[in-house]
Amino acid sequence: MALQPQAPQALPKLPPPSSGHGPTVLCSVRGGATALLRSGAPLRCWTSASLCLLAASPRTARRRGRTARRLFGWASSLVEAPAEKLRRELDAELQEVNAWEPRLASLTDHELLAQAGALRARARAGETLEELLPEAFALVREGSKRTLQLRHFDVQILGGITLHRGQVAEMATGEGKTLVAILPAFLNALTGHGVHVVTTNDYLARRDAAWVGQVLRFLGLTVGVIQADMSSAQKREAYRCDVTYVTNQQLGFDYLRDQLACVPEELRHRQENPFNCAIVDEADSVLIDEGRTPLVVSAQAEIPSEKYSTALEVASSLEKDIHYTVLEKEKTCMLTEQGEELASRALEREDLFDPQDPWAPFIVNALTAKELYQRDQQYIVRENAVVVVDEYTGRPVDGRSWSDGLQQAIEAKEKVEIQKEAIVLASISYQCLFRMYQKLAGMTGTASAEAEEFQSIYGLEVRPVPCNKPCQRMDEEDEIYTSEAGKWRAVTEAVCEAYELKRPVLVGTTSIESLVDVIEIFFRWVVDGTRFLFSQHEEQPAWM
Repeated sequence: MALQPQAPQALPKLPPPSSGHGPTVLCSVRGGATALLRSGAPLRCWTSASLCLLAASPRTARRRGRTARRLFGWASSLVEAPAEKLRRELDAELQEVNAWEPRLASLTDHELLAQAGALRARARAGETLEELLPEAFALVREGSKRTLQLRHFDVQILGGITLHRGQVAEMATGEGKTLVAILPAFLNALTGHGVHVVTTNDYLARRDAAWVGQVLRFLGLTVGVIQADMSSAQKREAYRCDVTYVTNQQLGFDYLRDQLACVPEELRHRQENPFNCAIVDEADSVLIDEGRTPLVVSAQAEIPSEKYSTALEVASSLEKDIHYTVLEKEKTCMLTEQGEELASRALEREDLFDPQDPWAPFIVNALTAKELYQRDQQYIVRENAVVVVDEYTGRPVDGRSWSDGLQQAIEAKEKVEIQKEAIVLASISYQCLFRMYQKLAGMTGTASAEAEEFQSIYGLEVRPVPCNKPCQRMDEEDEIYTSEAGKWRAVTEAVCEAYELKRPVLVGTTSIESLVDVIEIFFRWVVDGTRFLFSQHEEQPAWM
């Protein structure tokens, strides 16, 4: 039976606060826009810039969910949880690691370093890493105790074994993935072929190399870090370390630049076996969400800017579904036969596809810019320039641009200065890049939802790792609404419930346009006297 849209109903009004002004609500949007309803009341709704819409379920829905869990919860107890299954499977290896702890604890720092050196010699003599794993993990645990005053929990040892086996370790937020990564990093670096610990930004790479890298250096390994502002020589030295902390973006671009190098001195990666082992943090974001994102090294082309403006004028005279069709999945447009004829007459050209002077790509880009790329959604205009908004993080990215003339078509549409078009010299996707590694492992807090993709694309199995202590958080089921009004009615009801319970609430939107709708809703339904704070990414906030 088909679902029928719900009729809009009046949104509930928040009850007045006991003292002070109305509730404080901070709504954030992917891309950096923020709205703050400020007061001294206990309710504060806040969202980081990367969160998508999080709508708490209405009270009745939660009651139904709790009832269902009580009625059918007994069935789940008959099936072994994946995390507990992992604990049972790896218990023997865990006990071997634990058996080494008292023996290593009695050694001096110098003796520990000698023990690590002996492990390296055994690994390079041909002994398998699986045979060395218990002692190696115990060494890292002891080294962490002495340098960081942090001892790996048993569940973190299980996570390290999972990563060493070339799997995706699903570990909840706060379970210490950063500390876990040095376990397989140390073990796999014993062969001398290098290990890459991949993070999502330069700060994390720099922080982790300086913090947990202390343990690896204490045990005699060299630790490098790659930063965007480094020279080729500095990067070459960092990649030759036993363990290198690097972002996925820098890793890919350094590979592409190496493909364009003319002499060995220009290479950054190792010349022999450059892709031995990679441990990827936030694996679902890097390997799945951004997996098909192309990394491109380009050079500037000499194309007059007037050509983009002329193509925009022609595209503006064409009608959708008559002169062109929109291919939303492919994110492009296609001219129909009528459209080609009309464009040819407007340009006084017989052939739009003439190799010596092609016009079809320029018109298609102009149509694509008009139909599929909207201001404050896919991009923003800042300081008379078009800035791309990252579709995964929602943040504007300076220096990034669309290829094949699309960037210039959007600049022509926004009437800003048109930059020179880039010619692609080399390109690779993250999927192709990471499949070059002999061993690939990942860690993240949310991998089960993409388990099928991990297996089909990379051949990686997702293994949930048990928490050190039982998780008390209750995760509700997602709710899907047939209308925007129904969705925001549920959000407003949840805010009212949270206000009554004096609980903080996370609210977010996926675009600046949606944020404006949220502001209007709260202007209508939130207590009088509430003030708004609206700001753009990296700009000074302004009260409303």
